[in-house]
Amino acid sequence: MKKLIFTLSLTLIPFYTFAYEGTISQSGSCGATDADCHYDLYEDGHLEISGTGEMSNWNYREGRAAPWAPANAQEFIDGNNAVTSVNINGITKVGRWAFLWCNNLTDVQIGNSVKTIEGAAFESTGNLGTFVIPDTVEKIVATAFQRSKAEKIVIEGTPELEGAFIRTPTISIYCNQNLDCADHGYDDGTIPSNKSGTIIPYEKQGGVFILDGKYYLSGSDMAVDTNVCDKELNECKRDVLEAKGICQGSACDTFIQSDGQYMLKYNGKTYQDINALLKGNYDRRRIYTIEEANFVAGDKNRVSIKYR
Repeated sequence: MKKLIFTLSLTLIPFYTFAYEGTISQSGSCGATDADCHYDLYEDGHLEISGTGEMSNWNYREGRAAPWAPANAQEFIDGNNAVTSVNINGITKVGRWAFLWCNNLTDVQIGNSVKTIEGAAFESTGNLGTFVIPDTVEKIVATAFQRSKAEKIVIEGTPELEGAFIRTPTISIYCNQNLDCADHGYDDGTIPSNKSGTIIPYEKQGGVFILDGKYYLSGSDMAVDTNVCDKELNECKRDVLEAKGICQGSACDTFIQSDGQYMLKYNGKTYQDINALLKGNYDRRRIYTIEEANFVAGDKNRVSIKYR
C-alpha cells in the first residue's frame, strides 16, 4: 500500500509520524519473529527504525550483529560505526546489543511506543549527551547502558529496573523520586564493584519537572537547566514563549491550551509540542495511511496530496 504525504494549511493538525529527509544507503528488516520492524540508514548516518512489534536481540559473539553494524568484525569491535543519530517509532522493544560500540552516536530519540529497553542495548555507545527515556517505557533491563559515554540520562517515568545502570559510574541519572534508580545488581543478587553514577532525584507533578524548587517544561530542559520558571506552569510557558518572540498574549494562550493535543504550526512549520517548538525541532513532512487520508480529506477542504 502506498503512503501519502499531506500538507495541511491549518494552525493545528493531528499527530502523525513523519519521514526523515535524505538519501537512504541501506534498508531492511530488524524485527523479532512476527514483528514488522524496518530500518533505513541514511548517508549522513541517521538511522530511522519504525514498524510494529519488538526489535530483534543480537549477539555479536555468535556472529549476529545488528544490520547497521560494520560487516568486518574488527571494525565492529573498534566502534567504526556509521550511525550518528537514531529515531525509534512504532516498535515496542529496543533489542539487546542494538547499538553496541556505536562510538559516533550522539543523539537518540525514543518514541512513546517503546515499552522495553533490553540489556546492553546502548552498551559502549558514543557521547550521547542527554539521553531522555520517555515515561511510556515500562522496563529497562540490566546493563542497558553499561560503559556508555552518555553524560546525563533522564527517566521521565517509573519503569521497572533490573540493574539498568550497572557499570555507569560517570553518568548523571535524573530519576523520578518515586523510583529507586540505585544499582540493583544481577538476578543472583551480586553487585559489580563498578556501580551506577550520580543519582539526582526530581519530582514530577502534572507534567512539570521540579528539581531544587524550580520548574522545567521537559526532562531534557531539567538536565541542561534551561527554560526555568518559578511561577504557575502556564505563566512559565507564556514567559518562555514570549521571551523567544514566538508569540504574544492570546496567541501564547492558544499554543499552551493545545499543547500535547495537536501539532503546533508556527511560521509554516509544524512541531510536536511546545518543547519541540522552543528547541526548533520541527517535523519536515507528514505521512498518512490511506485510511487516515480519507478521514482528513473528508473533514478538511485545504489538503494537498502527493504520492511517496
